[in-house]
Amino acid sequence: MPAERYFFVQVVPDTTVRKTLDPTSEILDRPPVSELLRVIKTTEHSGQLIYQVSLPSGREGFLSSRFVQREIHDSDIECESFPYGRLLLSESIVEPIRRSPSTRAPVITEIWPSESVVAHGVVSVEAGNWYEVGVSSGSYYEFGWVWSRGQSFRLLAPDKSDASGLKRFHEGVRSVLWVGTASFELREAPNEESRPIRTARMGDLLSVDVRSWLALPNLPRDEWLRVRWRSRGEYAQAWIQRWALTADHNGARRKTYVANRALPDDYRDAILEGRILLGMTKEMVEASWGQQYLAELVDTIEEWTMGDFGPVLSFESGILTKCEDLGRTGRCP
Repeated sequence: MPAERYFFVQVVPDTTVRKTLDPTSEILDRPPVSELLRVIKTTEHSGQLIYQVSLPSGREGFLSSRFVQREIHDSDIECESFPYGRLLLSESIVEPIRRSPSTRAPVITEIWPSESVVAHGVVSVEAGNWYEVGVSSGSYYEFGWVWSRGQSFRLLAPDKSDASGLKRFHEGVRSVLWVGTASFELREAPNEESRPIRTARMGDLLSVDVRSWLALPNLPRDEWLRVRWRSRGEYAQAWIQRWALTADHNGARRKTYVANRALPDDYRDAILEGRILLGMTKEMVEASWGQQYLAELVDTIEEWTMGDFGPVLSFESGILTKCEDLGRTGRCP
């Protein structure tokens, strides 16, 4: 049976999520009341129903059913699927798109006023809605969640999807690029003596004054480009040198991951090259190949089908143990 697309639990006050099934084990998290936690699987332990859940931090833990005020499944009335809709932000604020439906989850990117994103579904809770949306950047596609309060978002029919504010914003001379170096000071004027405005980090998304990212390699490395970024409601302008930018979002994501972790050399090299190796954790595989997969649990083995034609990856206790190349893509180790 495929895993449910939406299976969340909503927690009560003073909830504790522990590292193992043992009720005396280390506490990993104390989620706030009513937060949604995605359920990986359920089990019985000492006569109690126990949920294994994914935390906003990316870690996994266990909580007892006594901390759960209700379950929310993809078959419930609170959940709705609309794979061809688009979500339009109507208010004059910037909203973060997060890795999971929690205000504590890491921010993937942001949605701007009058911008629309592809909406895949919604989970309704007491204070508003969490919309699951697709974030597309060239060939890279991942899912995120955005919080809607009141009338801040409007769901558009497919034939109205051209109302994208992002498309209008970038029309003409702007191209979306990423910072490809560990850090770079964005400056007030196109020279190194001018005042630094903001430190750009590897993987940051910028709107750049070039007509196409294809033109980037033809520009001198030391040429200064005017950029805009979106962060916490700001529409700020600054200057950056061409050598600090990249059109490869996958590469920026991989570099960011390995730069912040102590990894064995073979794993580090594989991630930077977009490969996987048996023995990698799920987090390492996501860093290398992204999150475009369908996950399901088969007995105690978690299987990921990557894209429409595979490969199929098998994880045991969170470790990659098998890669089956159904589509003969040549991607398996």
